[in-house]
Amino acid sequence: MIGIDDIATLNAVINAPNGGTTINWRLYSGPAAVQLINPNTATASASFSAPGSYTFMVSVTDNIHAVAYDAVIIKVMPHVEMANISTRVAVGTAQNVAIAGFIINGDSPKRVMVRALGPSLTPFGVAGALNDPMLDLRDGAGNQIVTNDNWKDSQEQAIVDTGFAPANDSESAIVATLTAGNYTAIMSGKGDTTSIGLVEVYELDSTARLLNISTRGFVGGGDNVMIVGLILGGTDNGTICFRALGPSLAAFGVQGVIADPRLDLFNAEGTKVGANNNWKDSQQNAIQSVALAPGNDTESALLTNLAPGNYTVIVSGVNGETGLALVEAYHLP
Repeated sequence: MIGIDDIATLNAVINAPNGGTTINWRLYSGPAAVQLINPNTATASASFSAPGSYTFMVSVTDNIHAVAYDAVIIKVMPHVEMANISTRVAVGTAQNVAIAGFIINGDSPKRVMVRALGPSLTPFGVAGALNDPMLDLRDGAGNQIVTNDNWKDSQEQAIVDTGFAPANDSESAIVATLTAGNYTAIMSGKGDTTSIGLVEVYELDSTARLLNISTRGFVGGGDNVMIVGLILGGTDNGTICFRALGPSLAAFGVQGVIADPRLDLFNAEGTKVGANNNWKDSQQNAIQSVALAPGNDTESALLTNLAPGNYTVIVSGVNGETGLALVEAYHLP
């Protein structure tokens, strides 16, 4: 998977003891024309003018044996990226801490910043914000990469240089350069304190891609619903699938899950641009076609095409229900 501005390398490994091979790369299928460079060599390259899924065919003959064929599929992402996602959530203890997960895709390491905010939410009308949040960044195997309590404890200059330094010294931040894979950022309160916190993940460079970002946390009633902010950067529209899961988490040992989560999507002006209660109510075939169908009929999913900008997703419980939920945003090709 590459971006629309990238050049893909097409590499064929050829075993021809007699030599004298003739090689030809060609575009077999795709949504737009492609420029092929050195198509008559084992290593060709391709540049793209439009996003989508492209299939390339290579044929090889030595004028003795039958022509050999092989194919490769390349998925080209539009010029848009999930530059930032943030989740305001009730932070508890044990299973009720806030857990943010994200997936990095690509061949190059990616530089990201993770923040956990509490006191700086108060000027924005958040009552009882978490007094002293802590961050714990882990890899896909659960191994701890780094932790932070107060952001000035370490990496102070690196954090300042990003332009995203927290406003309060007791808040947490981590800057990390990460290879492709799955990662988890756990936000908790120092000394097992509990209240409302905000956990965020920022892209700090244009290498690789953030393909999925999720947060597991407690969905309360009233003002204590889960609020997710998403920033789409770039110049093209992006296809995003949002999901709010509850009952299917129980199979992974999560207790106290929300029975019936609901999704509401708003643009930067506060206009509702999408909503879903039970994912089969609408878009059932489309959601199944991208292999993101929730495991329970009462869970929510919304597949939408969004222009670059700021968006907010509110996850609440139907009829005021409360409990643990997982909210996700998938960036699709």
